[in-house]
Amino acid sequence: MELLDGNGDGKVTFKEAKKVIIAAVKKQYPSITNKQLKALKKMYKTIFDTADTDSSGSLDIAEIEKLAASMKESEGSVAGV
Repeated sequence: MELLDGNGDGKVTFKEAKKVIIAAVKKQYPSITNKQLKALKKMYKTIFDTADTDSSGSLDIAEIEKLAASMKESEGSVAGV
């Protein structure tokens, strides 16, 4: 949470999380194109908005934990195919 919560207020905005995630993607995939980054940002925004169950514009720890659990479940179901 601390990694994503840039201002330390206990909530993660899309802007805060996007900054960290895009930096990590660029580091991992230095040849990523702007078109690919744009698609990634769009996909991430959809995920973020879905996880923001109270429509506050930020994710609190409960929403982040729920998102992480959901992603873990999805990962398991894909691996089991």
